[in-house]
Amino acid sequence: MKLGELVSYKIEPWEQLSSHCVTKEWGVGLVTWWDGHGKCRVLWSKKGLVVPHDDWELVPHANRRPDKVPV
Repeated sequence: MKLGELVSYKIEPWEQLSSHCVTKEWGVGLVTWWDGHGKCRVLWSKKGLVVPHDDWELVPHANRRPDKVPV
C-alpha cells in the first residue's frame, strides 16, 4: 500500500458464506497514512471513517484504469 492509493477491503472466501459479510461493505478506501511496514489507515467512502488496517486486509481497488497507474 502507498499513501493516496485507492483500495478495497479483501473478503476471504469463508467470509462470503457467513451472514456478517454484509457488514464488511466498506466501499472504496483512500490510504491516508502508511507506516511502510504493513500498517495503514484508510478513509472509507461508505462509512465516512478512518480505520486502521493491516496490508493483508486490503487489495488495490479493481475499477482503476491500468493506463493511469503512476510509474
